[in-house]
Amino acid sequence: GQGEGGFAHALRLYEIMKNLEDHEGEMYAARGLAEMYRLNGQFEDGRALLERQLGVLYALGHRQGGALCLRTLGNLHRFQGDFDAAIECAWKAQRLWDEIGESANSMEELYIIAKIYREQGRLTEAHDLLEDLPAQFARAGDRKLQALALTDKGSVSAELGDYFKAIQYERQSIAIFESLEMGWQAGAGFGMLAVHYTSLGDYPTALDYYQQSLASARRFQDPEEVKRNLLNLGDAYLRMDRPRDALAVLDESRQIQSKFPWFNCRILVNIGRTYLRLGELPNSTRYFEEALQEARTLGSGRYEGEALAGLAEVQLRHGHLGAAGQLFGQSLDLAEKAGLANLTVAARRGLGETAARNKDYEEARRQFALAIQKVESVRSLVPDPELRTGLAQRDAAVYEGMIDTLYALHLRDPSQGYDRQAFDYAERGRARSFLEMLSEARANVNKG
Repeated sequence: GQGEGGFAHALRLYEIMKNLEDHEGEMYAARGLAEMYRLNGQFEDGRALLERQLGVLYALGHRQGGALCLRTLGNLHRFQGDFDAAIECAWKAQRLWDEIGESANSMEELYIIAKIYREQGRLTEAHDLLEDLPAQFARAGDRKLQALALTDKGSVSAELGDYFKAIQYERQSIAIFESLEMGWQAGAGFGMLAVHYTSLGDYPTALDYYQQSLASARRFQDPEEVKRNLLNLGDAYLRMDRPRDALAVLDESRQIQSKFPWFNCRILVNIGRTYLRLGELPNSTRYFEEALQEARTLGSGRYEGEALAGLAEVQLRHGHLGAAGQLFGQSLDLAEKAGLANLTVAARRGLGETAARNKDYEEARRQFALAIQKVESVRSLVPDPELRTGLAQRDAAVYEGMIDTLYALHLRDPSQGYDRQAFDYAERGRARSFLEMLSEARANVNKG
């Protein structure tokens, strides 16, 4: 929390302005005091103060003051994790800005709403709001907000599966920050580039950008950005099959306090995945269950879906196929509702594997086919052949699952051409040679 001196000063200023009946001064002092309450975790006190202040401002017909107080109240709800209330405040504020002709503040409110939508996992709605905002900020001459909006537009594009556009938007954002001599923001942008290259499977490039971003965050003494980079670096190590390295940086990230409540949820999910990779199922279950509880408290469909997928993988490892199928199904519902491409693929791959282990190979084939359809729709958005190869390697398990399934169907009925279909999927996947995957398929079917 903040020091006693800062809080006492904010409280004293508010009381002075209130006693003077200086409504303008009281409104600004109330916002400052509410921010102190937020930083100290006193959300109820901050909310009560702002709601009283809003009543006064509405009675006076002070729409600008009402919009500013709504922005502060929404910020308080957001950092408490009450995203729905934060969005309601932001839309009310945006309408007030429109009524008084404050277009710049109206655009900024839309940007705030888009950020909260993204945090909730409402990616399509976030994408729609962000589509024109960078250009609007540019026309208004606000290059800083233009760059920030480009970063968020890139992040949403990546979560929807368009990694190439995400990289383009982030590079534009970094160029603007560098031209404005805003080194901290440019350094944070390198961290976002690292995330996008991780998603594409280009790990050497990703690690290089992570190191640049971490060095920048430490140079500017920003623990929040250090925490973010360590969290994302843990995800990269996990994808590189370096779970011990992942666990080390995730534990380091978790030790750093954050004002963002969803950071802890992300860390819990990734620690759960790391223990799953290490085969430590009780630890994996514990972290996924903690993540699930936090995600539901925050109302985050994205992290709820990821935690459910993790718990489903644990059940699959235990051989509890009914429970695994149910959890993968719940995860898929949330992923498709939010438009989360990676989670959709993971859930369908899990459903395919569950069906295959139940020897329901037709259902397995259906799930793997839908997963591959999503994978290839994402891959088609990447024009760079080398980056497409990285994506293919990342998603190899989906193609391998399909080949295992088709080989099992071929053994049941060799006349249906399942072997030719398997060859086609191996060519499309380009993850391994056909002979290597077919050899594994035989082994897997023989074990089953």
